[in-house]
Amino acid sequence: ITGGMDIILSSNTGSTAVSLLKNKALPAGSILLELIYIVEAPASEHSQLQRFLPTTPVRILLDKNATNLAASVAFDTFNKQLTPVNRHLGSKLVNASQTVIHQLISQAQDIAKQQMESIVATAIEKMEQQLNQDKARLVALKAINPSIREEEIQFVTDLLAHSTSLLNHTQLKLDSIRFIVSTQN
Repeated sequence: ITGGMDIILSSNTGSTAVSLLKNKALPAGSILLELIYIVEAPASEHSQLQRFLPTTPVRILLDKNATNLAASVAFDTFNKQLTPVNRHLGSKLVNASQTVIHQLISQAQDIAKQQMESIVATAIEKMEQQLNQDKARLVALKAINPSIREEEIQFVTDLLAHSTSLLNHTQLKLDSIRFIVSTQN
């Protein structure tokens, strides 16, 4: 993602923010970058992909060494410790850490991509299992009920191929970004 600074400084939609973290356990001036990505199945009217891949947020919380702390720092608890800063101070803080922010955004993107691949793989597995069961049921029914048409079985086969192809084109969208600087008081 290019223009990380622009994203942080120019947006007034609430999707970007600069905050102070009051935490005595961290050295003053420690920085964190929190990014929320959205994993979203491609839109398609036939495939009901939402059933297998609902819109899924991926949260990444990086320290200055690009260690992802998201799993060990709960969003709600963390959120309560943050104080938003005004635009002027936010601009100063971001500009002072510009280089590291760019590196962290790039590393966050890689981490989010890996997480997305895992989410998509799970969705494909769930979908294959469900649709293969549906197909097996139709094949078994057809053996005892001639009114089950071959087209119905073929439809499930085609749906599986189409849906797998769509899921393999799942996108990752940066939804919000927050730059955090720790303070002692």
